[in-house]
Amino acid sequence: MHDNVSVFKMTKNILTYGDIDQMQKLPSLPDFLNRKINPVNVIELPRSAKRKKKVTPPKAKKWNNAVRVQLVLADQAPAIGSGYRTVWAKVGNVWAHLADDYGGRAKISISNFNKLKLI
Repeated sequence: MHDNVSVFKMTKNILTYGDIDQMQKLPSLPDFLNRKINPVNVIELPRSAKRKKKVTPPKAKKWNNAVRVQLVLADQAPAIGSGYRTVWAKVGNVWAHLADDYGGRAKISISNFNKLKLI
């Protein structure tokens, strides 16, 4: 090409290869980019951090007979969220009280609860 000046040239928005020798003369990477990860620097989590949280109903007395259910929520319980949720449910005569593992609480009617319940 023209004195090995350009590696690539644009021709009608199509990229064409230039001189291959010029491409092989690219500078090497600096040492800080080529560093190897030392296995000593890898931090191992303690066993307590790896354990899953034991799933228990809320501690209030009214949640003693609560059952774990899966629901598909849209906007019926904004404090709990939307989508597939696994929550604690305490079903009464008119209302179903819901609680998630993160402290969110909600109350929906029994008819809506039966439509949303998966398991």
